[in-house]
Amino acid sequence: MDKLTYELLGLCKHNHDGSRGTQAQRKKQLKLFAEQLKELGYRHMGAKSLGARHVIALVEYWLTKPSKSTNKLISPGTIKNRMATLRWWARKINKSGVIPKDNRALGIPNRQRLPGYNKAFKLTDHQISKLPDHLKISLRLQQEFGLRREEAAKFIPAKAIKEDRVELKKSWTKGGRARSIPITTAGQRELLKEIGALNQNASLIPAKMTYRQYLSHRDHHLGIAGIRQAHGLRYYYAQQRYIVLSNGLMPPMLCDGEKPTLTQLEQELVLKARLIISQELGHGRIDVTCTYLG
Repeated sequence: MDKLTYELLGLCKHNHDGSRGTQAQRKKQLKLFAEQLKELGYRHMGAKSLGARHVIALVEYWLTKPSKSTNKLISPGTIKNRMATLRWWARKINKSGVIPKDNRALGIPNRQRLPGYNKAFKLTDHQISKLPDHLKISLRLQQEFGLRREEAAKFIPAKAIKEDRVELKKSWTKGGRARSIPITTAGQRELLKEIGALNQNASLIPAKMTYRQYLSHRDHHLGIAGIRQAHGLRYYYAQQRYIVLSNGLMPPMLCDGEKPTLTQLEQELVLKARLIISQELGHGRIDVTCTYLG
């Protein structure tokens, strides 16, 4: 193992920011950065050697070099995720100033927020019937509360379920941001009632199974059930929540490409709805809702 990789792994070992999933992804990205910097000719670096020239070299590499796995250029979204890890590295060595605060200063284009089609879907009875019980509950949590895959897997009823809301612990969430989601629908209450029959102090990851093993197990059973992308359940939650919060207005994603004309009052309702949905999904930025709602 080269010096840079060793020291970056040391930074990870002594800094446990975010959930375990976030930490694992950060470690994977830092190892990739070390490999790519070596490929770019920086062969004698330590973790504290990071400078502006290394940042610029990595960004240029990402913008111009196709991914080895897909042979396609890396998306702006992936690059911005890598920049977050690069900034984490810079902060830990007290060199935040070597990276511009605005990604545009490095030539990174804006993330494409508008998908070409609506990814939302609702679970069918047939799909649910093909899943083991713990995965039935996990996917329904994604659908009824807009949870991410990891959040649904690590959901511990005794810690999460309150009288009028569910609370997600920071160790379960992306970026380590705890949040709460209100209980407002009959579907949510029915699901939580079913969860009452489970072990209240255990997550939905089967006993003696690591999270990585769980992911492989999950992917296998989702394939059997014909579920290609369960993230679409979060889209479904966001769109149904929008309809309720905007007093019956349809999200643009469901308007067949025709942008609805809104009154000033409706515009205010929509803005408020998007902000609430962003918070409930664990983003906190209103522009992210364009991905889910159009």
